[in-house]
Amino acid sequence: MKIMVDLDRTIFDCPSLVYFFGNMSFGESNLDKELEYVLVDPEKSKDYANNLFFIKMSHAKNFTPVDEAVKILNKWHEQGIEVTFVSSRANFKAFHKATIEWLEMFGVKYKNVVMDCNNKAKYGQLNGFDMLVDDTLKNCNDCMKVGIIPIWIRTKYNAKQTAPEEMLQATNWRRVDEYVQSVMDYTNSADFEYDKNLFIPAEQEIFEPAK
Repeated sequence: MKIMVDLDRTIFDCPSLVYFFGNMSFGESNLDKELEYVLVDPEKSKDYANNLFFIKMSHAKNFTPVDEAVKILNKWHEQGIEVTFVSSRANFKAFHKATIEWLEMFGVKYKNVVMDCNNKAKYGQLNGFDMLVDDTLKNCNDCMKVGIIPIWIRTKYNAKQTAPEEMLQATNWRRVDEYVQSVMDYTNSADFEYDKNLFIPAEQEIFEPAK
């Protein structure tokens, strides 16, 4: 199984106004755009100079893990699930560096890191991904249209938005993992049937960064 996982507010968060407004500007990809993205080279990124040193989100130490994301991502790796982080965040080398440093700092296992992706659904479709985990509703809707199963991460930032009833939604990473394990029971993810009993109404809990 192959899963695309978003970065910002999905696996980590950052207490910064620049980060907050940056997510508003770059969070959504678009199914109608011709696909563009940058595949990050982890080794090269370590040598990049941080020319945005004055911005909190350019330093790995300022990112806080969300919930049990790290634990569950590494569990998936042990199960043979291929995880690629696919983000719409801007293509700045300082962000590449901070992201790779953070993933190494927390020992996160993954296949690839993709940045500045303007069409996650198309990227996932062309590269044979089965699922998407993302906090941006539009990205999840787009993936549903091309046959990729999305799990929409509910946070305090998107709590007022409403998803289609059939979309899988989660307010914690244990619930995300339950959905993934359910899909793994099917030899072909396209045959997966949504189990309404797994659904948790968004009002019950809202994601918060791990303490």
